[in-house]
Amino acid sequence: MGQTPWMIITIIATIGFVLILSAAAIGVALFVKDADRRQDAYRLLKLLLGTGGGSGLIASVLQLLAG
Repeated sequence: MGQTPWMIITIIATIGFVLILSAAAIGVALFVKDADRRQDAYRLLKLLLGTGGGSGLIASVLQLLAG
């Protein structure tokens, strides 16, 4: 099964989105003094980097593209 350019672009965009969210969560967790926002950032980071967080999102996109 060949991959079309749009599939490759979508996969790269999804991976980039996960990386941007992870970087934002790390930034908030490190530099924001508000405890509630830090807790939300830790939850987001745990979701993204935990078991199945980012890879689950990428797998879902791949399943949608596969049809």
